[in-house]
Amino acid sequence: MNYQIVGGDGKEYGPISAEGVNNWIQEGRANGDTRIKKVGTEEWQCVRDLPEFASAFSTAISPPPSLPVIHPPVVGQSSQQKPGKLQAIAIMTLVGGIIAVLASLYGFINVLFIGAMTLGIGCFCIIIPIYELIAGILCIIQGSKLLGSNPDLHYAKTKNTAIMQIICIISLDVLNMTMGIINLVFLNDEEVKTYIRSRGGRI
Repeated sequence: MNYQIVGGDGKEYGPISAEGVNNWIQEGRANGDTRIKKVGTEEWQCVRDLPEFASAFSTAISPPPSLPVIHPPVVGQSSQQKPGKLQAIAIMTLVGGIIAVLASLYGFINVLFIGAMTLGIGCFCIIIPIYELIAGILCIIQGSKLLGSNPDLHYAKTKNTAIMQIICIISLDVLNMTMGIINLVFLNDEEVKTYIRSRGGRI
């Protein structure tokens, strides 16, 4: 039998097995007043009212009254375990930055050639490799921070660099556009957002 639980943040978590509920009780992440229901039913009850969890309260460690209740983590994801998607975001941001810088250098050469062939008119296109260069530098900086020892403070800016990667399509940089889209998808993943919030970060 699986269950749904309402956490201290008012959000529903689950489905989770009876064993998982007992673990949360033992860890102090759930108590007798925690709202719970069996999956497939509509009736919410207190954990203490379900006989299958009665024995857990004899050994459960209740959190001190003066301390805030710890919100239960998303099922299957420890609050301390860093999702692999965050590592992928960091790598794609750094690699995308390097690709953008190299593409901008190639773009400058093309603009100079086109400018010479069009008596300088083609030089107006120089804004494209300039953007690619700026985007590449910012992505390299952001990717390096995310791969550093303290990435928690830098997650908020990752969405900006992902958008910049997508805009690199103006210089036909399909690789950066693809990685930027994937980064945005990963950033909107519930597992990733929960981890970032648990570390005091924001998206």
